[in-house]
Amino acid sequence: MPDEKNVQAHPLVERFKIILPPLHSKLGIMKQFVKALNKDSECFKYICSTFPGSTIEKSKAGIFDGPQIRTLLNDCDFPNSMNEKESCAWSAFVETV
Repeated sequence: MPDEKNVQAHPLVERFKIILPPLHSKLGIMKQFVKALNKDSECFKYICSTFPGSTIEKSKAGIFDGPQIRTLLNDCDFPNSMNEKESCAWSAFVETV
């Protein structure tokens, strides 16, 4: 029967009630933010100097973990290292998170 679905068990929770974990969203948005930065900008250099244990390749790829993102969110000097466009993008990220 071509119209019949191949379902072994019905789901416990309806699909529209499933919410993606906020950490995955935060990591993805942070990755896009950092990848869009100019690698010679003050903002990117500030990120690299804030996390000296992290490699430059990881920073360029935008690979960060939750505590690192939290550190940047709580850092008052980080927005001062940005230009106008970067600052607008960062404020949108902060509001989303």
